Amino acid sequence: MNKKIAVIGGSYLQRPLIEEIIEQGHTPIVFSWIDDEKLNHDVKFYNISVTDHDQIVKYCKKESVSAVVSIASDLTALSTAYVAEQLGCITTPYKTICQIVDKYKMREALKYSNIKYPKYVRLNNISQEDFIDIDFPMIVKPTDRSGSRGVTLVRDKSKFIEAVQRALSCSFTHNIIIESFIEGLEYSIETLTYCGSHQIIAITEKITTGEPFFVELGHFQPTSLTIEVKEKIHMICETILNDLKIQYGASHIELKIQPNGDIFLIEVGPRMGGDMIGSNLTYLSTGYNYLKNVIDISLGKEPEIFKNQKQITGIGICFIHVEKKSIINRIREKHENTVNIVKKEYNIKSGDSLNSVNESSNRYGYIIYKNSNFLDFNHFLEIEFSII
Repeated sequence: MNKKIAVIGGSYLQRPLIEEIIEQGHTPIVFSWIDDEKLNHDVKFYNISVTDHDQIVKYCKKESVSAVVSIASDLTALSTAYVAEQLGCITTPYKTICQIVDKYKMREALKYSNIKYPKYVRLNNISQEDFIDIDFPMIVKPTDRSGSRGVTLVRDKSKFIEAVQRALSCSFTHNIIIESFIEGLEYSIETLTYCGSHQIIAITEKITTGEPFFVELGHFQPTSLTIEVKEKIHMICETILNDLKIQYGASHIELKIQPNGDIFLIEVGPRMGGDMIGSNLTYLSTGYNYLKNVIDISLGKEPEIFKNQKQITGIGICFIHVEKKSIINRIREKHENTVNIVKKEYNIKSGDSLNSVNESSNRYGYIIYKNSNFLDFNHFLEIEFSII
């Protein structure tokens, strides 16, 4: 039966969700300031900010929507939970989502859990710096942002004030969290929850710029982790989801594995992984329709059981970026490339000015491909830059 489903957000990250809703025979009602020109022309669109919760509720009631969904964004996850709760739709409680998207409150909620996490402290002004009991190196970041916005690794006091000012300027609430830096490789885990019961869907290896900003330059599935390590990750994620009291929908958990094998929690998002991880890579990697099952859960339908099948080939995504502010002199696709490109999207040309990659918004498109190893964008594009 056709249902009207509210989609919170209209950026390219939400587009796969909208397309899947249509594929499943339902009608998406999109709420966003962003009117994506690549959305299906038949999609009903309301030009309302995703933070204007009560206006969205008003029009959802007018449209008689049956469910509320979003993916890949903490900000839209908050709106989704609020609107769904007001409408009496399926959701993890809004109060719980508020706690999870605040990095400090999330840490506090897990304070007595049997999991490892970095030592941390919250800060809302520079005068508090003398009270910070964390050794260098440390990570400084806003409590309420994602996409590497405002994140800096600080190795000594000379860079501390600059990092704090940067993080404070990026925070909606003017709060930041400072935590001890954990060495190791970073992984993200996609999960699905229905009535408090959890499934682990995929583990992704993350490729970043490294210090000081750790912007994500690519992702790859599957990982080369051993069965024993994967089982340990599954148990840790079950503990996190239970202790945070997540009841419904997708979650995205970020962990770091130290050289000695210790596993530390870094962050939790009450939604699918962004950067096309949840919406594209996971389906290509596992054959499991993660998007469909997120939609089913929002409608109160029990999701399909995930059965981890043997992967034949790897799936990766790489993002176009520059290390220093530059102008493009020339760009050419490498048509002789033998790698199977699944999807690509970028709109850059000669003469364009590109900012250095210090947060996720300073990336200029992506390429999804099949290969046994991770490849960066230089494998697919030949770009000549002039540094500004």
